[in-house]
Amino acid sequence: MPNRGTALLVAAIVGLGVAAGVDALRGDSDSASKSDLTTTGSGAQKLASRQITGVLHFTVRLRPGQCALRSLALPGLEATSAFDVGSCWIATSIGGRVAVGGPCPGGDISVLGPSQPVRFRGCAPAWKPDGTLTFVRQNRVFEVENGCTRPVPSDCLRLTPVRSHPGEVIRELAWIDDERLAILVDGPGRIESVFVYEAGLRLAGPGLSFPGLSYLRSLGPGRAVVRSGQPPDGGLLTIDRRGRAGGFFGPALPRFLADGQALAVSPDGAWVASTSGGAVHVYRLGDRRPLDPVRIDIDAVDLGWGAS
Repeated sequence: MPNRGTALLVAAIVGLGVAAGVDALRGDSDSASKSDLTTTGSGAQKLASRQITGVLHFTVRLRPGQCALRSLALPGLEATSAFDVGSCWIATSIGGRVAVGGPCPGGDISVLGPSQPVRFRGCAPAWKPDGTLTFVRQNRVFEVENGCTRPVPSDCLRLTPVRSHPGEVIRELAWIDDERLAILVDGPGRIESVFVYEAGLRLAGPGLSFPGLSYLRSLGPGRAVVRSGQPPDGGLLTIDRRGRAGGFFGPALPRFLADGQALAVSPDGAWVASTSGGAVHVYRLGDRRPLDPVRIDIDAVDLGWGAS
């Protein structure tokens, strides 16, 4: 049964949203001043002409193990204040809610709200398309019931049963859609695998296994992406709703994404932002050879893209 900390988590998480003027996690935010953001006006003009909207969330490294979380309102690229966070990895819902927390095994997750952040034990946060937060604790997947108003907040937390793989540890999650969950697990011999589960806990396919798999993320409705290896030798693999790999540089991804460390898809699923060469590039999802991507001069560690 969840403890008191979990109950406080659920009570506070209901109705959370990320506001531009949030003062939570401010800490030493002055150490990450706006001077490290050197976006040009041409980027905002390109975003506006292409009607690219939403809020781009990203982390920048302050020191080893310490990052600052920032947000840019699109298309104008208006920046909010910086907030210090413990982890450099973020998960962003379509609506714009942000959870800060890394892969498993990890320590804590922080979910940002209009006042103080909510911290709780867990790792590998991931949002369903419907805005439900899921995460891993003790190698089990949990979710918070969306919009729960029960008198006992701990009743809002429920286990999402996923068939276990003996000897394998869950590291990351990504929702392909509201019914299909991709799970990255550690296996024997340093071989990682990705499995996709359908409603009813059925495996959608045999899964895929490679050494060095990491950074599992949703790629819009019906797809996910996972990194195999590290730049410059690694690449990104697309995964469909049946758990099948689309190969390196699949049709949804341009070739220059190979050396990227992070990516995020716009709430409408039409655009993708990715890191490459110390900058963030924004282009239409599915365009393998973007002729004129929008460049934003941010050396980001991780990215998220929400409606607000």
